[in-house]
Amino acid sequence: MLAKIDWNAAPCDAPVLPDYSGFPFWEAFVAEPNKERKVCDFLHEKLGIDLYWPHYTVQLVRRGRVQMPSPRAVLPCVVLAPIEYLAGSGRDRILDWLHLRPLRLARPLTKDEIEMLREIEGRLNMRYQRDLAVAGHFEVGQRARFRNDVYAEKLGDVLVTKVASAGRISIKVDGKLFGGKRDMVVSAVELEAM
Repeated sequence: MLAKIDWNAAPCDAPVLPDYSGFPFWEAFVAEPNKERKVCDFLHEKLGIDLYWPHYTVQLVRRGRVQMPSPRAVLPCVVLAPIEYLAGSGRDRILDWLHLRPLRLARPLTKDEIEMLREIEGRLNMRYQRDLAVAGHFEVGQRARFRNDVYAEKLGDVLVTKVASAGRISIKVDGKLFGGKRDMVVSAVELEAM
């Protein structure tokens, strides 16, 4: 069991962030479940370090009333950062403090792969009527592939794990990008059944 995170104090001084280089290479970190947003917000607030947390928004309805929009992770438990951001001497203390661990990848993620995730995130935040119709064609346990050839090459074949509301589908990617099986949420129009 992990110790509770002390959200009041940072473990070290704010690092000197490098000048903008276009951020050609990124690394992925595994966060505690449902803590991605809190980790990103806190790291920005206390140390001025911005992590990228791909997310989409859902409207919750409880007792017949619409609640505030609720953010959900596109890649549960994963946050991303340019390699330069956590390259300093306080890296290990920051990672231990926030209970982050590096995701073991064969190589760093490229800027193009991050842009691909941003496109998927953007489509999840748009509402399409055709998403709802397409989502009905998928069943839990069904194999599928991405319609976009670039996505298909990077993420591989997928397994549908849940057909969610608003045309969103939870999948398990098989692929090369994250070096193994990883949960992900995509828009139904992104996929075609195999």
